[in-house]
Amino acid sequence: MESKYPTTSSSNADSSSEQAEEAQKVITATTDAIAEMIKQHGREPDVEVVREVDRRLRLCKNPEKVPGSKAFLAKKAEEEKKAEQKRNKKAEEEILKMNSNDPFSAAAAPKTSLVDYDDEDDDDDE
Repeated sequence: MESKYPTTSSSNADSSSEQAEEAQKVITATTDAIAEMIKQHGREPDVEVVREVDRRLRLCKNPEKVPGSKAFLAKKAEEEKKAEQKRNKKAEEEILKMNSNDPFSAAAAPKTSLVDYDDEDDDDDE
């Protein structure tokens, strides 16, 4: 009985490891050829060109992401201020929750009466 799913056999495993070794040899040969071309035809970049590229990269940097810069410190201070406000708000909410759960406080028990005087349903008038 022949299965419709491929099975792993030792011959399949051997052929896949052989393919992997062959691919590794091709990659190694290619990288060696590239390295040889760079050694033969490559040249060091001009110092002034490198300085110009470096200057342009510095201009493109986001100062908010450079540690120690004024913008970075200002952003950190703003984030800390927001976090402090959030902590304070949460603390105030927790204090209010604790105070509202006090069964002996005056604000805890809402004053309700048995009669609703604001009821405007006048069924008696008909």
